[in-house]
Amino acid sequence: MKNLLLSVLLTATATLPAFAQNYGALLSSGDAALAKQDYAAALADYAKAQEISTNSGERSFAIAKQALVKSEQKEYPEAKSLATLALEAEGLSAVCKATAYQALGVAQMKGDKDFADAAETFEKAVELPGVDWAQPFLNLLLGDCFRETGDSDGALDAYDRVIALPNASSSVKASAWFNIGLEQQYRLKNALKAREAYDNAVQLNPALKPEADKHSAKLS
Repeated sequence: MKNLLLSVLLTATATLPAFAQNYGALLSSGDAALAKQDYAAALADYAKAQEISTNSGERSFAIAKQALVKSEQKEYPEAKSLATLALEAEGLSAVCKATAYQALGVAQMKGDKDFADAAETFEKAVELPGVDWAQPFLNLLLGDCFRETGDSDGALDAYDRVIALPNASSSVKASAWFNIGLEQQYRLKNALKAREAYDNAVQLNPALKPEADKHSAKLS
């Protein structure tokens, strides 16, 4: 699931001027560092990209990526501040907005414990066009927020979308199935559907078996 926290890579092309290529190369370098959880290197690359950005869109994208790193580091106030700053510019690309919304929503969800606001933020993100790469993890987070607010229908709908997405990884689909099991077991009191969901989760990700067995043992 860690890789799904990463925003889409901005790849420099030979048709771009050298200055723009440097900006894109820094973002790509930051993405590579983030994938390796080298947060200091990622932040340094994104900050440098922000410094050499040539317009507000580039600047906001670099800031949004810094917000994403801060959310990964669990430095939620900084993540929230940076994401909010990134979203202030006009005419942002969908990719930039999705990146900033993701960081902001995680900060609201895990930092503020404000699941209602986080759900609104994730809903804005999933409605953006052209961000298929982010849909699995965004919908998973959205479902988790709905679970926390007691909205079973919203949670199950979000998890069902994750399972139906062709680009969702097995581990993310497994997490969606597992969370369906939790919702069916503890809120909806449907033992049959809960057990089925746990079985599907374990089939996709066997590492979930101990946790699934722990919950299944409580089923009547």
